[in-house]
Amino acid sequence: MPTHEERAAATGLAGGAISAALLDTLMEKNLLSRSEARAVLQKALAAVAAFDTPAGQAAEGIITRMLAGKYSVRG
Repeated sequence: MPTHEERAAATGLAGGAISAALLDTLMEKNLLSRSEARAVLQKALAAVAAFDTPAGQAAEGIITRMLAGKYSVRG
Protein backbone atom coordinates (compact mmCIF):
# COMPACT_ATOMS: atom_id res chain seq x y z
CA MET A 1 0.00 0.00 0.00
CA PRO A 2 1.45 3.40 -0.96
CA THR A 3 2.38 5.81 1.80
CA HIS A 4 0.70 9.18 2.18
CA GLU A 5 3.74 10.85 0.58
CA GLU A 6 3.68 8.44 -2.36
CA ARG A 7 -0.04 9.06 -2.94
CA ALA A 8 0.52 12.81 -2.76
CA ALA A 9 3.36 12.61 -5.28
CA ALA A 10 1.32 10.38 -7.59
CA THR A 11 -1.63 12.77 -7.39
CA GLY A 12 0.61 15.70 -8.29
CA LEU A 13 2.18 13.80 -11.17
CA ALA A 14 -1.21 12.74 -12.55
CA GLY A 15 -2.61 16.27 -12.23
CA GLY A 16 0.39 17.78 -13.96
CA ALA A 17 0.29 15.27 -16.80
CA ILE A 18 -3.43 15.82 -17.34
CA SER A 19 -3.04 19.60 -17.24
CA ALA A 20 -0.15 19.62 -19.71
CA ALA A 21 -2.01 17.28 -22.06
CA LEU A 22 -5.08 19.50 -21.84
CA LEU A 23 -3.09 22.65 -22.67
CA ASP A 24 -1.45 20.85 -25.61
CA THR A 25 -4.76 19.53 -26.94
CA LEU A 26 -6.51 22.89 -26.68
CA MET A 27 -3.62 24.57 -28.49
CA GLU A 28 -3.55 21.89 -31.21
CA LYS A 29 -7.26 22.46 -31.83
CA ASN A 30 -6.72 26.23 -31.91
CA LEU A 31 -9.07 26.65 -28.97
CA LEU A 32 -6.32 28.17 -26.83
CA SER A 33 -3.56 30.47 -28.02
CA ARG A 34 0.02 30.27 -26.78
CA SER A 35 -0.48 33.52 -24.86
CA GLU A 36 -3.61 32.11 -23.20
CA ALA A 37 -1.73 28.93 -22.25
CA ARG A 38 1.03 31.12 -20.79
CA ALA A 39 -1.58 33.05 -18.80
CA VAL A 40 -2.85 29.77 -17.32
CA LEU A 41 0.70 28.77 -16.37
CA GLN A 42 1.39 32.21 -14.89
CA LYS A 43 -1.75 31.91 -12.73
CA ALA A 44 -0.57 28.47 -11.61
CA LEU A 45 2.85 29.91 -10.81
CA ALA A 46 1.27 32.65 -8.69
CA ALA A 47 -0.82 30.05 -6.86
CA VAL A 48 2.13 27.82 -5.94
CA ALA A 49 4.24 30.80 -4.88
CA ALA A 50 2.19 30.85 -1.66
CA PHE A 51 3.69 27.46 -0.71
CA ASP A 52 7.14 28.19 0.70
CA THR A 53 8.05 24.53 0.99
CA PRO A 54 10.40 22.26 -0.96
CA ALA A 55 7.39 20.91 -2.88
CA GLY A 56 6.15 24.43 -3.63
CA GLN A 57 9.59 25.48 -4.81
CA ALA A 58 9.82 22.38 -7.00
CA ALA A 59 6.41 23.18 -8.52
CA GLU A 60 7.56 26.75 -9.21
CA GLY A 61 10.63 25.39 -11.00
CA ILE A 62 8.58 23.04 -13.15
CA ILE A 63 6.11 25.75 -14.19
CA THR A 64 8.93 28.22 -14.84
CA ARG A 65 10.65 25.70 -17.11
CA MET A 66 7.38 25.15 -18.99
CA LEU A 67 7.05 28.92 -19.49
CA ALA A 68 10.63 29.10 -20.76
CA GLY A 69 10.36 26.01 -22.96
CA LYS A 70 7.39 24.65 -24.84
CA TYR A 71 5.12 27.53 -23.83
CA SER A 72 7.66 30.32 -24.30
CA VAL A 73 6.71 33.48 -26.14
CA ARG A 74 8.77 32.24 -29.11
CA GLY A 75 7.33 28.72 -28.99
